Amino acid sequence: MLVMILSEARAEGPRILVIPKGVRVQHWKWVRQGAMQAGEERGAEVIFRGPRESDDYMAQLQIIKNGIEDGVDAMVIAPSHDTHAKDLLEVAAHKGIKVVIIDSDMEFEPRVSFVSSDNYQAGKRAGTYLFSLLPDGGSVILLRYMENNASTLAREQGFLDAVPPFPLSIRIIDAGYVGVSAGNGYYKTLELFREHPEAVAVFSPGEITTVGMLKAVKELGLAGKVVVVGFDYTKEIHESLATGLLQGAMIQIPYEMGYQGVMAACDAFEGKPVAKRIVTETVLVKDLEDLKAIKGIGRLQ
Repeated sequence: MLVMILSEARAEGPRILVIPKGVRVQHWKWVRQGAMQAGEERGAEVIFRGPRESDDYMAQLQIIKNGIEDGVDAMVIAPSHDTHAKDLLEVAAHKGIKVVIIDSDMEFEPRVSFVSSDNYQAGKRAGTYLFSLLPDGGSVILLRYMENNASTLAREQGFLDAVPPFPLSIRIIDAGYVGVSAGNGYYKTLELFREHPEAVAVFSPGEITTVGMLKAVKELGLAGKVVVVGFDYTKEIHESLATGLLQGAMIQIPYEMGYQGVMAACDAFEGKPVAKRIVTETVLVKDLEDLKAIKGIGRLQ
């Protein structure tokens, strides 16, 4: 179990612990940027601590426990599992710690707010777009991300619900849960295209699986021969949009999640009303021109 402490912005206001699922992928770097900006604007001390890997929920539980013991005023957390953190967060809420959930939902009623994309609709929009590029139908590979991860589960369900009705013949090749590494996405994509040479498209619901998927599609020489749609935004995704390897990506605004999450925590600390649900934007990007209209993506690191 490895916990990484990235940064602290010290101030005179409330102490807010921001807990991402992990710290290595680009998505969480932008969440951090937004959180730190909100803290600066509100005079809050923002502490950003997360596991190294996005599936290390035990490390995330330890960070929550440490936050309770340290007596932070609020927690902004992206839960890596939809139930595991519930008991500890109940303890936090009982002690008066304001809890804001971001990015991925979980079973926790005393939350101040839930700040995230509408993941179901984002998955459905991505699916509708992908299927529109298959006028003759065909077999489509679905790379699932991780079990009990609410955000990607919602995207996957939205994608499946976008499958057009008969007479268009679409067959979904369900890859099962690939996992949280680009290597897993890469090897699983290689395996599936070799097992199903008839496949005409592939969809990934998350950043890491998309990066692995793109490497495999390129290596197999399938660029331009199969439809490829992914999720989120990285250097690899940017380059793949530029070359045409990637036909589309559903891009979230994680900076806004971090920003709005800390803002909600500050409002709750000050006794101000907070909306129970705050929806951040998602944008379907088909090429680099579409990127110009998106505000708040932040810097690629």
